[in-house]
Amino acid sequence: MRSISLLILTILLMVVGNLAGAGMDLAGRKTCDVSKAMSKLYKNSSKNIARILYEDRTGRGFGDLQAETGLTRNKLNHELISMRNLDLAKLVDGKYYLTWYGALLLENADLCERALAEIDENKLFEPVNPEPVD
Repeated sequence: MRSISLLILTILLMVVGNLAGAGMDLAGRKTCDVSKAMSKLYKNSSKNIARILYEDRTGRGFGDLQAETGLTRNKLNHELISMRNLDLAKLVDGKYYLTWYGALLLENADLCERALAEIDENKLFEPVNPEPVD
């Protein structure tokens, strides 16, 4: 009986996981795919767009973003659609804004990059042990 309940629990977790990946949990609340969003923010063009939107909280039009990023129309459109699908950016009245979620992840990406830069490269890929890293 115990192995059957573990099997049911495993199936339930897989279903819930699939629903969460789709953007909604069982209660119908919106969920965030942090790994995909962070992966997007580590891409140079997306990070550049996010930084521009982060620094200017008044929103930016498509043309302004294109001029500042130097991206082609198609590339910028693709990046913005992807960022909107991941809830990193929002389009309101013709202007793009970074969401609070996007701002938080961008700040944490910057924090992580600064922390990694301070660690000796030779130690960075060593196994973690109880001793503090310099």
